[in-house]
Amino acid sequence: MENENVTSTQNELATPVNRILAALIDGILVSVVAYILMTMSSSLQYVGSALGIVYMIIKDTLPALQGQSIGKKAMNIMVVNEDTGESIEGDYAAGAIRALPLIIPFLNFIGIIVETVMLFSDDDHRRFGDKWGKTKVIKK
Repeated sequence: MENENVTSTQNELATPVNRILAALIDGILVSVVAYILMTMSSSLQYVGSALGIVYMIIKDTLPALQGQSIGKKAMNIMVVNEDTGESIEGDYAAGAIRALPLIIPFLNFIGIIVETVMLFSDDDHRRFGDKWGKTKVIKK
């Protein structure tokens, strides 16, 4: 598995709109899968919820998706390490740290609002999750 090396001088930052659309695609995908499992069996709703949570935490690090979530693939953007410029494929710690502001129970609604405001107000379109995970999202 070879990480793609991308430098910020070669690629521009992803726009906040592209990042939001990618997140919406991922959210819709997780919701549809969870709904299908829930309608199949009430006990599968927990499996669907667990799979959805795990996907949302590590979606940008999955080697099977070349380090891009399905939403990011659709929007042609990717997450890279801010220092090396390499994809965070396989770096599950960075993926989990990036997800923290959005998955903390009871704070995720506030987190989504704050993170969205940061996308538009930060010069590099980085949210807390990006800063904590030392990542940035670029156009691929």
